[in-house]
Amino acid sequence: MGGYIAGSHNLVDMIRSYAPGFIFTTSLPPATVAGARASVVYQKEHIGDRQLKQVNVREIKCRFEQIDIPVVPGPSHIIPVLVGDAGLAKAASDKLLTEHNIYVQSINYPTVAVGEERLRVTVTPRHTLEQIDKLVGAVDQTFTELNINRLNDWKAVGGRAGVGLAATDVTKAQAEPIWTDEQVGLVDGTVPRTLRTGQKAFINAKAVGVVQERFEELLGKVTTGQNGEAKAALKLKAGTKQLYGQMPHMHVPISVEIVQSA
Repeated sequence: MGGYIAGSHNLVDMIRSYAPGFIFTTSLPPATVAGARASVVYQKEHIGDRQLKQVNVREIKCRFEQIDIPVVPGPSHIIPVLVGDAGLAKAASDKLLTEHNIYVQSINYPTVAVGEERLRVTVTPRHTLEQIDKLVGAVDQTFTELNINRLNDWKAVGGRAGVGLAATDVTKAQAEPIWTDEQVGLVDGTVPRTLRTGQKAFINAKAVGVVQERFEELLGKVTTGQNGEAKAALKLKAGTKQLYGQMPHMHVPISVEIVQSA
């Protein structure tokens, strides 16, 4: 769940960019995995959060287009804003954080090709209308102050990374959102509304109940104590481990003393 290396600037940068163990091989604690499992179960039972995420993504993409901010076209919920220069991308990221209190990661080579450096805007269903307004205004101001190319500038130089290129039927199809209007709820009117500051997010009680039922297999019946704390009824006997579901008992060896031989 983390680590530390010390070395020269070039060594640290090389490890950060190329070492697979830095990104891909860190194992997770059981509590973190359990939390992720609970989230997946909840989201499988309640589609509203995922719909609202898509709504917010569409809103920001639309707002960026209105002010000529160059968004790399694609179907993903990630919003890549083309900068085209590593130094400018880092400066824009720093400026957004220090002056506007907004964290937007800059993406440079080797993650993307040289000349296609960008800002990666990550949207959540809990972002409010006021936060979206602030983000759009901050990005607009940052592009102006750092003189970063806008959409029309990329068109003038022939385009880059799909930005500023003449649209074709193929490119339009590739940029279509993965979620259709029907899936988002725009067709039948069930589309969730973006939150405003102070509004509480909707929690689906039925989905929460399903999550609790699933975890009873693992933890036993969960009850609430006098002080409101959750208590699990599962108790393990020493030397054995009970696996939930149809799995048989599995013997867990107890610790033994290790004697060093001569």
